[in-house]
Amino acid sequence: MNFNEIDYLEIINEKIELNKAVIGYKTLMAKACGCQKSYLSQVLRGQTHLTLDHGYGLSDFFQLTELEKEYFLTLLQIQRSGSLEFKNYLEGKLKDLRKKNDDFASKFKSNAPTTNSEHLSKYYSNWHYNAIHMICGIEEFRSVEAIAKKLKLSEKLVQTTLEELQEMGLVKKENHLWINTDNYLHLPKESPYHRLNHTLWRQKATENTFLADDNLNYTAIYTLSKEDSEELRGILKKAIDKTRDVVIKSEEEDIVCLNIDYFKL
Repeated sequence: MNFNEIDYLEIINEKIELNKAVIGYKTLMAKACGCQKSYLSQVLRGQTHLTLDHGYGLSDFFQLTELEKEYFLTLLQIQRSGSLEFKNYLEGKLKDLRKKNDDFASKFKSNAPTTNSEHLSKYYSNWHYNAIHMICGIEEFRSVEAIAKKLKLSEKLVQTTLEELQEMGLVKKENHLWINTDNYLHLPKESPYHRLNHTLWRQKATENTFLADDNLNYTAIYTLSKEDSEELRGILKKAIDKTRDVVIKSEEEDIVCLNIDYFKL
């Protein structure tokens, strides 16, 4: 869900668009709201608003996280409220919710069996640890030979790395093949390895710039208004959220790296 939306109807319409192939989706929405489909149609046309009870039922139907639910219902309250003071209070609440959402670590916490500094230092010392770890999720690349060929690494390095990842509890060996465990790592912003991890993959992206015709590399410096700057940041944030939606549902067949940098100079 996009935390830069300022109208709860935009969130609803996005959900409708994502589920346009689902027969009777609006009927299901109305049932979740506890209202007639005709009333929901009026809401979608901007002729009236949902009640908070309706909004809560709909947020459950959309399977929103607690943070997303709070944001959605706060938008609804803003648009229902006739008090300028209360709207200003709620706008401040929206800013706090956006700040919480910006901390990706709050969404994707590490559940690795160990977070000792020796393992973390090794894992984030070179890009190939992360790459070999992740590629084991693809059935085609679970042997040392296949991984080495795909990532253009020596078989000796791949073998050693897999053994180290096994010690960390991130991969395991079954029937001579290497597969991922259910454990993973995600670095919070305050981690001393956070900057190093970003640097490693950006260096790798630079190395690969001219190696393949289907690579996508883009760098631009813009001057624009502060308002448009926030809008552009919101567009990129929304795009990142959509990539996660795609990846979660996708079959594991290939391995790619996504780097996005957007910051003020």
